[in-house]
Amino acid sequence: MGAESSEKTLHRYLEIREGGRCGVIRAGGRSLKASHLIPKRMGTEGAKQVVAAFVGAEEALHAHQYLPMVGILLFGPLASEVD
Repeated sequence: MGAESSEKTLHRYLEIREGGRCGVIRAGGRSLKASHLIPKRMGTEGAKQVVAAFVGAEEALHAHQYLPMVGILLFGPLASEVD
């Protein structure tokens, strides 16, 4: 069996953090999606810059585009609006 992808790992961590519910409307279910609050196209360097601006340089040292801190679990229709 292969290693879990970064997307799946992010989803798993967000499910744990959010208690298996949408971070906005608190609904649960199968249609929940891990959404990036910092666009993936910005990459890891972009994520580091945003984290540094909001949290500080120390925290940004370990930031990357799949960091659960920069994600949220959303109900499918809401996730499509974020993406």
